[in-house]
Amino acid sequence: MSEQVDRRRRTTSVPCSIDAVAPVRSEMVEHLTAAGLGQRHVTDAVAVMSELVMNALVHGSPDADDCVRLTWDVQPDGAVRIEVRDEGQSAGVDAPGARVAVQAPSAHDQGGRGMRLVEAFSREWSVDTSDGTLVTALVAPRP
Repeated sequence: MSEQVDRRRRTTSVPCSIDAVAPVRSEMVEHLTAAGLGQRHVTDAVAVMSELVMNALVHGSPDADDCVRLTWDVQPDGAVRIEVRDEGQSAGVDAPGARVAVQAPSAHDQGGRGMRLVEAFSREWSVDTSDGTLVTALVAPRP
């Protein structure tokens, strides 16, 4: 599934199918564990990646190959930078790097909690719609 493989960085195309997310989760766990990250940090990064990919699959637009692009990269300080790109335009995002307001779902809403998870586990995150939609999150190890 991966197109680019090295010790610190991985780039892959994720087919536009919800079933494609589980193998990518497994690949990320294996890669980040091999890079020496702790279990809790790996779990946090995988949760953030899963949410961002699922959002792209559900709300975005695939590329010409019917995929979204996923890259993760272990930074020198140990944080994991996650990027998910699709060809759609996110509603309500006017400028590159703009923050999307994370809404609090009501007790009866079936969805709407995922980006709160991204916000909680990420040191920072942003959305760039200058060329499709690129969502970037930086997941640092928790103390």
